[in-house]
Amino acid sequence: MEIWKDHEVRIRGLEGQMQSLNNRMANFENNQLRFENTLMQEGKETRDLLRSMINHDQDIDKAKIEMKRQLFDHKRETKVKVIQLLLGASGLWAVIQLIVEHYFK
Repeated sequence: MEIWKDHEVRIRGLEGQMQSLNNRMANFENNQLRFENTLMQEGKETRDLLRSMINHDQDIDKAKIEMKRQLFDHKRETKVKVIQLLLGASGLWAVIQLIVEHYFK
């Protein structure tokens, strides 16, 4: 009957160990939750940073496209001005001079 001897002391010891184990488990769960929250926060910050980088890259691409369009428009306007000058009053005068020189010489 040695097994039943001091059973209350052993039960109290086991209850204390169980309480300690339950406290450790609760601490582990709390630490796990804090770790998950930290990861979620860092993930959000990373997504925000990537989103801002993508937006900046898209803005740069839009600016490049706009600059190309402006350059194309400027070239087209320059060509139109050259043609207008050639066909305008001075261009017309040059054509008249060529005709006069060709037919009256």
